[in-house]
Amino acid sequence: MDTTNLEALTQQLIEKIIGSIPTDWDKVMFYGENRGERAEYFYYFFRKDSPEYLPDAEMHYILDLERTEDYYELTGDIQHLILMLAKEFEALGREPFTTMKLTIDDADGLDLNFGYDGLRDKRAADYELKFTEKYVVPEWKARGGRPEKSAMRRVFELFFK
Repeated sequence: MDTTNLEALTQQLIEKIIGSIPTDWDKVMFYGENRGERAEYFYYFFRKDSPEYLPDAEMHYILDLERTEDYYELTGDIQHLILMLAKEFEALGREPFTTMKLTIDDADGLDLNFGYDGLRDKRAADYELKFTEKYVVPEWKARGGRPEKSAMRRVFELFFK
């Protein structure tokens, strides 16, 4: 079985995710869904040498950056690559995945897992809280994160004034 295309698509996906992060980081936790005709995703990244984590959807608010055309293009590219990966699974005679979890760590490399269970939520964002509680918060706590010192406070202040 020739997995050259699968490996190339995975590498492209990793590069697009990393390219979409506008600051230094040391760990990325990515979740993606193949929904047949469309893909959805979200991710969190930890700032380099910090307990701070930032969600991709709010990073521009927190870092006080403008979203550029490049950002929107990268978003579309990431969604497209998720679908291309699923199609490559089919081309290799394998069942296409429904979910994927990718952890990129600048010290330990990467961990990539594909899921085949049916999608329980209507949108990837509906699963985000569960993902955050299961994967992101334990990492944040292990790094010494504290709510009162979190950059996420700015998001809450912006949206819940």
